[in-house]
Amino acid sequence: MKFIVDKQELQKAMLPVTYGVSNVNNPDYKSLLMEVKGDELIIFSYDLEKGIRTTIPVEGERDGKVEADAQKLYAIIGAMDDGELTLEVDQNFLIKVTASNTDFQILGKDGHGFPNIPNIEGDFGYKLTKSKLRNIINRTVFSVSNNETNPVFTGSLFEIEGDMLKVVALDRNRIAVRCESVITDITGEPTMTKFVIPGKAENDLLRVLSDSDEEISVRMTRKHIIFTFDNIYYISRLLEGEFMNYKRLLLPENKFELTVNTKDFLESVTRAAILLESYKNNFLIVNLAEGQMNVSCTTEFGKVDDVIESTFIKGEEESLKIGFNHRILIDALRAVCEDEVKLTFNGATNPIIFSPVHDDEKSDDRFLYVVMPVQLR
Repeated sequence: MKFIVDKQELQKAMLPVTYGVSNVNNPDYKSLLMEVKGDELIIFSYDLEKGIRTTIPVEGERDGKVEADAQKLYAIIGAMDDGELTLEVDQNFLIKVTASNTDFQILGKDGHGFPNIPNIEGDFGYKLTKSKLRNIINRTVFSVSNNETNPVFTGSLFEIEGDMLKVVALDRNRIAVRCESVITDITGEPTMTKFVIPGKAENDLLRVLSDSDEEISVRMTRKHIIFTFDNIYYISRLLEGEFMNYKRLLLPENKFELTVNTKDFLESVTRAAILLESYKNNFLIVNLAEGQMNVSCTTEFGKVDDVIESTFIKGEEESLKIGFNHRILIDALRAVCEDEVKLTFNGATNPIIFSPVHDDEKSDDRFLYVVMPVQLR
């Protein structure tokens, strides 16, 4: 196997593939495969759950394939001088990269033993812009569970109805929901409107999708989802299992409803984090009393007490003291992305709920963030 290619073009093509292997736990799948067919170079990684493939034109001199450590080979290519480079693999699968006066060698493996990435077309599909997909994933994926006890919660629930996409992610401490009009086209007859995408696949997409209005094609089968964009083919198995109905945590009547400036609340929690960051068992306290909301915490190094300007809709005459993990509050507030947010409280053992101040006629779940409290000692 031998080919000549521009260093920057090869590096650009390899980058998304290296992203694909960066969060793989099994060391057997930390590799990528390079295959030359004529004047085409195919690069891909696949761990039997998800895979990513791209192709670029090269000046091919000898066909063949080789498996190589993705991160090491990418680092080697990046260290070469700009301009043309030659990559050659001998009969012992020694990979030799040559550019200008530099000669780099790394041992590869026989590529014929590497698992082939499935080439699935999909039964039906959707189109949406890269920026909208990035936005809705970015504002929910932080709530995906990392507990493998119930695998379905290590992904996000996607629900599609018409042009609306709702994404739900949750773990035992929080829930994130976003609902936005993002679908621009539907192809074929959808046989499902709900599916669960692994969180690892979502994080891969965040790394490889640009923040642009270019469209991305999404194709579906009963067990797989396929994303196609920028000469990239990305496939992931869907997660199976029953996803929890988050609405059962939402009580029909609320004791406290108030609106606050999102930035003010975030800055207050961030200030408290200065004292809390190194203490796993310390927590932030939210106090509601006499129509006023304040945020406070106390550690052995000091304390902080902030009054947050707020407008009470309900519960002005009541009082409540409730504790939270400051990191989870910060995640939710950063994801709100609106100037004001409505907060709902029901008691010291009930969650705080973040929702839009103004209802959207198209969706009452434009965004919803639920943060579970911690028990105060």
